[in-house]
Formats: sequence, structure tokens, C-alpha cells
Amino acid sequence: MLARRGLFDQAEGEARENVRLAEETDWLGYTGMAWSDLAEVLYLADGLGDAAVAARRAEEFFERKGSLVLLERVRRFREGLGDQRSGTV
Repeated sequence: MLARRGLFDQAEGEARENVRLAEETDWLGYTGMAWSDLAEVLYLADGLGDAAVAARRAEEFFERKGSLVLLERVRRFREGLGDQRSGTV
């Protein structure tokens, strides 16, 4: 919601904190969603390379979880970004 209102710095900070918290758990789906949310925030803030990296991290968690629907959704999102490998998350 924050990123869609143009509050990119705040949105990114909250999304990164969510990823940090999720990484401390063993909940693969939650962690995948946290990375997916960060990817969307970065995309909205024009950080395409970083968004692609975050989306790929989300894919890794969804693959491990076996969540095929969410995996396909984030994969399509990432593919829609193009081949942006220059990002660092």
C-alpha cells in the first residue's frame, strides 16, 4: 500500500524488515511471500534489477515449499521484468 502511494523508502524499509523477520522462521511460504512483497515494492520504485533478485529468492522458497501456484505467480512477475541480473538485494 505504501509503495502504491509513492512512499517508496518507507515501503522498502518495512518490506526489508518483513524479510528479515521471515528469514528467522522455518515458514517457507511466509518467507517466500515476504520476498515476493519486497520484489513488488522494488519494482514500483523502479528498482527492476533488485526486484528480479528478490523475486528469484521468493521462487526459491516457494519451490522448497512445493507451492506451485505462488511459484508460478512470482515466476511470471520476474519474467515480466526482463533479464535484470544487475540487482543486489
